[in-house]
Amino acid sequence: ETTCKGATQPLTIGGSGDNIVVDIDNSTITSGDLGYAVIIFNPVTMTIDNSSITGWSAVYFKQPSSSLGAAGSVCTINNSTLRGVNKASEHPSNAFATIAIQDNDIEVNVTGNSTIVYADETNSNSQCAFGIGGENITEQLSNDLVINVANGVTMEGHILGFNDAQQLQDGANIVFPAEYADELRAAGYIVEVVGNQVKVTDIAEDEAYIGTTYYETLEEAIAAANADDDEDEVVLLNDVTIESKIDVTKSLVLNGNNKTLTYTGSDRAIDV
Repeated sequence: ETTCKGATQPLTIGGSGDNIVVDIDNSTITSGDLGYAVIIFNPVTMTIDNSSITGWSAVYFKQPSSSLGAAGSVCTINNSTLRGVNKASEHPSNAFATIAIQDNDIEVNVTGNSTIVYADETNSNSQCAFGIGGENITEQLSNDLVINVANGVTMEGHILGFNDAQQLQDGANIVFPAEYADELRAAGYIVEVVGNQVKVTDIAEDEAYIGTTYYETLEEAIAAANADDDEDEVVLLNDVTIESKIDVTKSLVLNGNNKTLTYTGSDRAIDV
């Protein structure tokens, strides 16, 4: 068991090698409030089994600096608890992740019915279970990225976060249990449910969705609602600006989803 305070990192994986193997078994690793429990500067094959790991980031795959960078790493997490706790001072740049990926060609496999990945927010800073972004990740995200979360794994808090500049290529493989499909969709991702799994296929640029259908504009979503006489829920995917009034002449639910609707006209924004 290793516990640290402040900005310390209990386990740093670096050096000049590119064939590093690390096994963490039946262990407890806790960094300080502003530290990373496991930080990876070089390619590593790592297994985390029956362990508890806690930090601002529990596992942090770093981009190249004076080291090779974590590209080529494969990490398998089984029957373990990973917790990312964001206690940094409140600022947008302090958003972070329990498992943070800042390099291309990273594979993370999470398995085991007793595995839990927490993302804890203690203030307005965003914290997610899996965070992807960094100067070394190309604008079109590498298709060598693999995140495979098996059924039975529990995730609490925001699931997935991207640097705003990144988009997904078709070859990227990001898969979660199907029970998280609605949450991922509401978070702004285009997803495809296949059996008991949901694959994240892209970052949505649309303004709204109904069920599994995405609409480029809020007006199009409202117009399409209730085509089958059911009371549809129109959910905002992104902040929306409208110039003209929207007339709602049917029964529906408009879910703001913590987004902002801005009206720039001179009349009412929505008439019901």
